Amino acid sequence: MEKLFVFTLLLMLLVPECLGAETQPNKIKASLLREDVDFLVRTIEEIHPDSYTKVSREEFYRAKDKVKSEIRDMDVYQFYNLIAPLVAMIGDAHTAVYPLRSPGKCFPVPVAVLDEGIFVARNYTNISAGREILSINGVDSGRLVDAMLRFVPCERREFGLAQVESNFPFYLYLVLGEIDPFTVTFGSDDGTENREIKASSPQSYIYPYQGYERYLRGSGNALPLGNYPYIFTLMNNKTTLLVINSFREGPYMPWGVFLSGIFSYLKENGIENLVIDIRANGGGASSMGDELIDYLTNKPWTQFGSSRVKYSEQAIAQWQQSGWYRTRKAGTIESYTGGLEKPSNNSLRFNGSVYLLTSRFTFSSASSFAAAIKDFNIGTVVGEETGGIFPNFGDVIIFELPNSKIKGQCSHKEWHRWNDTDPGRGVKPDYEVKPVPEDLASGRDSALDLTMKLIAGL
Repeated sequence: MEKLFVFTLLLMLLVPECLGAETQPNKIKASLLREDVDFLVRTIEEIHPDSYTKVSREEFYRAKDKVKSEIRDMDVYQFYNLIAPLVAMIGDAHTAVYPLRSPGKCFPVPVAVLDEGIFVARNYTNISAGREILSINGVDSGRLVDAMLRFVPCERREFGLAQVESNFPFYLYLVLGEIDPFTVTFGSDDGTENREIKASSPQSYIYPYQGYERYLRGSGNALPLGNYPYIFTLMNNKTTLLVINSFREGPYMPWGVFLSGIFSYLKENGIENLVIDIRANGGGASSMGDELIDYLTNKPWTQFGSSRVKYSEQAIAQWQQSGWYRTRKAGTIESYTGGLEKPSNNSLRFNGSVYLLTSRFTFSSASSFAAAIKDFNIGTVVGEETGGIFPNFGDVIIFELPNSKIKGQCSHKEWHRWNDTDPGRGVKPDYEVKPVPEDLASGRDSALDLTMKLIAGL
């Protein structure tokens, strides 16, 4: 079978640029929107290898019927708010309908969404990082998060919280609507404090996991590339930090050229420790992970143990350039056992110690990369359990609803891990480090700090 890329859904990448003030969109007849609901469900059932692993078909159909009963003549934005939670019930982060617009104005305070609650992630004007947000416009933070999670397709709550954090202004807009100003209740030493905060443009919002300057604190020169998909910096004269925020090609330097340059530097300068940070990596092409692994080990490896592929009419049409797909029968599911990748004769292969930083944001092909590092003892994993689990679904097929024209995507493959002994879980770290509010206040990177201690033998 031809090797295909594993793609990820990061809603942050799908939310369009702010459309600003718009004329009121035209309403679509209720009968046409109900047709779209039926088309949506039928399309997912035709494409997906197993769409009812997280929710029963009976429960899903009850929810579908409820959605159809609530439909009136409405615009596409109102319709999206009905069908997005329906699709999210499937519990597959690669299967979703695409957001249509972002708010003209949004909540401006960068936040971290943790198990303990919502916290200020960075200093904002005179609001200090680490402060807890108890409520926004009178809605308790716990209720807000639960309401937001209804829109988030995810396998695990932890990854759902990561997605809420990654797109907090958008999900808050879905739940509360466009608000200006916001009334925010913060926790304080004296109890609570209410503040009125003016909304700002979505483009001005600073996403916590897109703050790259925290990586550029090493003693050597940093090499940020393009829009910062990869960053290379020295931590000390024996340790290098390589940040990979996406397994997608950067705009200014091909991946292979980047890797060749980095590992040439490591070899020429006698670097003994390589820390690879994929905590903000939501995935991309698994082939990029394979290229990187080939620099890290001289033993065979694989990112996947086995897979199942459903050959629907939609998948065959999307992959019609593939001779393999053109020979498959629509509606069939075929299983494949993965073989091991053989290392190349790589003169730049790194022979030092490898450390991998992971988080609940680590997803899709980034999770499969972490699985290979862990399963084949290539390096030490530090941080949080990955957001991406095994087995998982991926490789999306794009579709469009005929009447509302809302676009979406649906997985057509199921992937299993080589060491498939803990189903339903992500890649667990060798050393667990979870983010805590105190770290937000101090600016401390506990996972990276622990890694440096492990390297130093402390």
